[in-house]
Amino acid sequence: MIDNETNRLSRLVALLTLLQTKRILTATELAHRFSVSTCTMYRDIRTLEQAGIPVVTQEGKGYAMLDGYRLPPVMFTREEDIALLTAEKLVARLTDAPTAQLSNAAMDKLRAALRRADRDHLETIDPHIQVLGPVGQTNRPNAYQPLVTAITAQRVVHLSYRAADADSPISRDVEPIGLSLSQYWHVVGRYSLSDGRYSARFGAARSGYQIPVWLGK
Repeated sequence: MIDNETNRLSRLVALLTLLQTKRILTATELAHRFSVSTCTMYRDIRTLEQAGIPVVTQEGKGYAMLDGYRLPPVMFTREEDIALLTAEKLVARLTDAPTAQLSNAAMDKLRAALRRADRDHLETIDPHIQVLGPVGQTNRPNAYQPLVTAITAQRVVHLSYRAADADSPISRDVEPIGLSLSQYWHVVGRYSLSDGRYSARFGAARSGYQIPVWLGK
């Protein structure tokens, strides 16, 4: 009985966190996420509502937290702390300088919210986690944030780059729709005057590469 109540409490806390990070979630999605029945999720939602949490029901769509409502941050486990520390190191090594600075600022906020013992634990483990990036990818252009902004705003950007099999730079006006990382970062997008998809590597520091600039739509 105690174990069941503990599991339900943990699920309610996780449900609160999830509702603050997603726009709309259906009972089916929540039930799948927590491996319970939809009836159980209906009861959990009612429990939150009875506790004064402003969960908004959108007919035919699902549940969401009232816009602007925020709860104080929940406590992280040490395993979660280390996972976030690892993510910080991955961002620093595999993206660009502005994105790394944003990640560091976010981690500083996290560290400030941690208990002293957990902060000390992170400081102890920090030097033992290293991320070694691909060879030959130093001096990356600061393109990650502009491209992410262009994706979310559906803006057209101008790309100038050097293809692996070309001697001279290539210029394209592209509407980026996604970013992917394999050996290099790639931007996937559409030509501004066609519906065809287009993929261009922007991660390599090569002569002739220019940082994307806004063109407007």
